[in-house]
Amino acid sequence: MESARLLHSITMQGIGPTPENLRLRVAMLGVDRLLRRVVSERRRSGGERRDLLAMILAAADADGAPHARVRDELGVFLLGGHETTASTLTWLFSLLARHPEVDERLAREIREVVGERRPRLEDVPELRFLDSVIKETLRLYPPIWLITRRVASPTTIGGYRMKPARPSCSATTYCSETRAGSTSQGQGPSSGPPPHPRGLRT
Repeated sequence: MESARLLHSITMQGIGPTPENLRLRVAMLGVDRLLRRVVSERRRSGGERRDLLAMILAAADADGAPHARVRDELGVFLLGGHETTASTLTWLFSLLARHPEVDERLAREIREVVGERRPRLEDVPELRFLDSVIKETLRLYPPIWLITRRVASPTTIGGYRMKPARPSCSATTYCSETRAGSTSQGQGPSSGPPPHPRGLRT
């Protein structure tokens, strides 16, 4: 919720009853109704469960948290939990399609570690090149490309003096990782440990 409002304020669309803002408010109300229904149905069902929703509700009840806080906590997992994974996988397969040499090396590692069986949790530490490919995908195409922070005390960042105030300040991980001089694009996968395939050109 906070991120959606902040994004619109950055794009100069967060003020006034514009069509974009009205659509945003309608969408936010729809999400709010969905989360209210999920919470109400869980509370009515009773019983003891050990899932994420149960933990969030138990913590909220212990703290006396209002619905808005519960809604925001659930909203993070509802929106961020599936969209970030889908976005990362989309860009990962797109990059592999454009870099067959990386795709071949990755497939070879998976065959050597996993073989024909189903992957297991204990395989993860052995899939070092897969880990590097995923991290490079996240560097080039971060699903969370805007990070917001609230200035708690006067500080200086990049020569700019910042004071505690609203709205929050923001930093984009996409720009910091892809601007000129910040990457080794074009050099191809590294063969040294850890095997980090920096240079997957976009």
